[in-house]
Amino acid sequence: MQEVTYKANGKINLGLQVFPKRPDGYHDIKSVMVKIGLGDVVKLKWDPGDFVPDDGRYSIRVTTDAPHIPAGERNLAYKAAKEYYDCLYAVGLADLLPRQVCIQIEKSIPAGAGMGGGSADAAASIRLLDAIARRELKVRQLPLDILEPVNIYSIASVIGSDVPFFLGGPASLATGRGEVLESVDIRAKFWVLCVMPEGSLATKSVYELFDRVGSDARCDINAVRYALACDRPELLPESAGNSLERAAMSLLPSVGEVKQMVCSLGPLFCSMTGSGSCVYGLFRERDQAEQALRAVRSSSKAAWSTLTETLNEVC
Repeated sequence: MQEVTYKANGKINLGLQVFPKRPDGYHDIKSVMVKIGLGDVVKLKWDPGDFVPDDGRYSIRVTTDAPHIPAGERNLAYKAAKEYYDCLYAVGLADLLPRQVCIQIEKSIPAGAGMGGGSADAAASIRLLDAIARRELKVRQLPLDILEPVNIYSIASVIGSDVPFFLGGPASLATGRGEVLESVDIRAKFWVLCVMPEGSLATKSVYELFDRVGSDARCDINAVRYALACDRPELLPESAGNSLERAAMSLLPSVGEVKQMVCSLGPLFCSMTGSGSCVYGLFRERDQAEQALRAVRSSSKAAWSTLTETLNEVC
């Protein structure tokens, strides 16, 4: 057996503007998404001598070490791998991949946090399979541009709106459903205190309530980009609001309680990420961030907390 490994980093949203629902049921958004150091470990194992036959038959197995995370066909990593296999089969290149693969996911990103754990795992699966296909081309001494018709970003967008983001980074402006990406310059690193309350939120439920109650969050994504490019985080509180906070806090009031607690610890900026329920605070100094983490862990309001940092390099 051979094995390749990929670190599937999570993300936070520095500002999330959500627009009214489109006729197709989706919402247009505008957000700056930034990768963080916290991530899952995705391992792909296969027999190097066992490749997909001409009839395209293959087997994908997905396992996780977290009992509350779906394995098998219900996992986004499975769906992403299947889509990649099917795309290669459609262009006559399925034999570049193993007949059987096992995807093992070691979870660190909590579910229902708004940190993109499932999407990051899906993107990692695409990356790993693409790496195997490209390595096989080299072994067979075939040109790499044979894979040009296979667009991994297109494959990712079929799986989920924010999956394409996790193929690049470290920071992007996401528009459309989240799949239209533009690189964002981020000059400084921040320590990120991540805190989740008891209870969980379903993304669908948050968006449905948002459609009814709207938002009072201030969100100016151009100002967010300026703050990051010029290293002026003091501008974020006035520009990086999250349109989904009102709905999330209505469904799960403890999100608001956790945000109030994190804000009291002196971060440069504090917000909920994605559709929640994780709240984060940004700190410049590690000592202050660690002190804040200790305060959070001494409180009864936090069900989960960790300290990580924003990333400045593509991973």
